[in-house]
Amino acid sequence: STSSRPNLNSWTLYNMNEYGGVESGLSIWEYYDVDNNGSYCNPGDICQSRFHIQNVTGNVGIGKVTPTQKLDVYGSVLSQTSTAQSALLSSDGNLELQRDITSPVPSVGGYVDLKTNFLEDFRTRLYYNNFNGSFNIATTTDGFSTTGSERLTILASNGFTGLGILNPTEKLHVIGNILASGVITPSDARYKQNIVTLNNSLNNVLKLRGVTYDMKAEYKDKGFGTGTQIGVIAQELEAVYPQLINTSSDGYKSVDYSKFAPILIEAIKDLNTKHDNDIQQLNAKHTEQLNTLLKRIEALEKK
Repeated sequence: STSSRPNLNSWTLYNMNEYGGVESGLSIWEYYDVDNNGSYCNPGDICQSRFHIQNVTGNVGIGKVTPTQKLDVYGSVLSQTSTAQSALLSSDGNLELQRDITSPVPSVGGYVDLKTNFLEDFRTRLYYNNFNGSFNIATTTDGFSTTGSERLTILASNGFTGLGILNPTEKLHVIGNILASGVITPSDARYKQNIVTLNNSLNNVLKLRGVTYDMKAEYKDKGFGTGTQIGVIAQELEAVYPQLINTSSDGYKSVDYSKFAPILIEAIKDLNTKHDNDIQQLNAKHTEQLNTLLKRIEALEKK
């Protein structure tokens, strides 16, 4: 129809070219006499453009007569194929993605895929894991999920973060090496109490065994280094210094090598003390022997 007076409580299709300017185009308006007073577009009534195609630009507005983009929506946008899968771009700027365990891939909740073309599955995928309640980032080498690998996992239950592992067991759990320009550990005296100097450190160190070893092939998924390694055996170290051992929920043990430093400091001091005592004893013995010899010489000279 033209822009003649619409019926109350109606939908009207307008050719708005006669208005000129940015409003020129085809528009659908809704009119509803909410207060039922026989007129429309009074305060409280519905008198609004619901759909508008702008001349020249071809921009489409939903709820707007002056769309500035190819699709310009006033309000939220919901895309949904079923209750199991939906995407909501809300008017307050939030993007909500939802997929429950009845979706085609039960473990993958809402996700965002980054790819180089539409034939690919993804190059990088950000997603929520429905099974363990985690945020994940996965990547592929060729754009197809068959080459996909988990790169980062953050568990919702405890905030544990994993790099290269789906179920991290520590605040930061890394499969592979870590390269850092520095590692800082809080050690201020004001944090501490019951401070006691380590004792018998040299004797304890002498009980330890440094070894070389190769990691078993069946554990290669844990990202252990290849080739011959150098270290200690956790169970042997635990017998002497249990404070340096961490036992995971599956019973496997790890070593906190950083805590060797204070042990070695005190062991070196013990060794130095032992060295000084040995020197003192040796000097005393030599002095005693020398005095004995001098007395014998003196006695001979008197004859």
